[in-house]
Amino acid sequence: MALDLVDIQGLAFYAYSEHPFAAYLHVHLAPHDPRTGAWVREMARHVRRAHNATDRGFRDRQRETVHVAFTCAGLQALGLTHQELLAFPREFVHGMNHGLRAKVLGDTPAKWTFGGPEQPPIHAIVLLYARTRDERDELVQAHAGRIEAAGARVVHRDDAHILPQTHEHFGFHDGISEPHIGDGPRTKDVGPESSLAPGELLVGHTDEYDQTNPAPVLRGFDVGTNGTFVVYRKLEQRVHAFWRAMRERARPRSQETPEQASVRLAASLVGRWPGGAPLVDHPDRDPGIETSTNDFLYAEKDPHGTRCPVGSHARRAYPRDMLAPAQQDSLTETSRHRLFRRGRPYGPPVGKPPWTLNVSDRDDDAEGKRGLVFIALCGSLRRQFEFIQQTWVLSTKFAGLHDERDPMIGGGGRFTVQCHPVRRCLVDLPSFVEMRGGAYFFMPGLRALDWLGKL
Repeated sequence: MALDLVDIQGLAFYAYSEHPFAAYLHVHLAPHDPRTGAWVREMARHVRRAHNATDRGFRDRQRETVHVAFTCAGLQALGLTHQELLAFPREFVHGMNHGLRAKVLGDTPAKWTFGGPEQPPIHAIVLLYARTRDERDELVQAHAGRIEAAGARVVHRDDAHILPQTHEHFGFHDGISEPHIGDGPRTKDVGPESSLAPGELLVGHTDEYDQTNPAPVLRGFDVGTNGTFVVYRKLEQRVHAFWRAMRERARPRSQETPEQASVRLAASLVGRWPGGAPLVDHPDRDPGIETSTNDFLYAEKDPHGTRCPVGSHARRAYPRDMLAPAQQDSLTETSRHRLFRRGRPYGPPVGKPPWTLNVSDRDDDAEGKRGLVFIALCGSLRRQFEFIQQTWVLSTKFAGLHDERDPMIGGGGRFTVQCHPVRRCLVDLPSFVEMRGGAYFFMPGLRALDWLGKL
């Protein structure tokens, strides 16, 4: 099926780097209120379509970008019945704060600051992007007014922005290993990776299993095709705690400063140096360059993790060819569990490379909250996002390891640095990232959005 770029919301293919300031409004709708439908139809006129997003000149001219998506409860508030909503995947119907989903994801929703079971229900999210902070705030004010006029209210707001050189708060170059759709509007050099089938991103299209990702058809209307599921997770980063732990556990080598040793140890947890250079290519020292190099594999160059540790964040999040039983099997399998990330950091940056700070006397809470608004798009919440989180990130037996989780986002504990002739095991690592709230959304195509507004 050819991609209908007029119907697809532009966020599916573009992260809008030319609009570095973003705001995410979590909305509670007035169920079955006629004004709600009018608001949805008006949003359909504001939403950026993918065919416009492909036009660089159009993007350069636009001051702002708008997108909208709905939770299962939100679709019910628009007028769909619970029985009709069962046509959607179970994990979406449950919602991220459901007990079973929390078990799969390793979450504790009762501790969330928004989106939890005791918090006001989230029905929709409005994603706003602007060129400046002032323009973003003006955009928020305009849309908050429209939301209020519809009898709805904003129950939570997150502001986010792209940091210099697209680094995240721990100080590492982020957003490097991004998949792409082979028949999509964008092309890029993918090295050992193959292009992904459109069903990995969009509902109603063929996926990597060569099967059609089923689209819900309700009341005779195809609601699902050209839509995508949205994972939203607010992850608070404990920057000073992270670098304090690195400084305390680093073992400087000959002619290596404590600061350099702490950076080397941190890179072993991440799988890349701060500038983005992969450890599998530069295992011993930071090359000191900013790079988005992604053309590498693990099986032949680093089968035992002596260059890049087996349990590092980069290898867990995207194992490439390292999984049993064979390289090609691993590449095929990992292609079926990819995510299209659209998140951004939030909160004040530390101001200079965090490994240069005197972290011994600094407290994360005292400086203000900072972290990552993790946003990922996918055609299947269960097969893509939940699989990665449960089977790779949180698994204590990933790739033959024992009693270890992802060292960056897995909640702390043990981490093994494979070395020759003797490995090193870090113990009692604190948790560096804390989940603060989130939800599962469905971002419909434009025709479906208009149809939902007429319920």
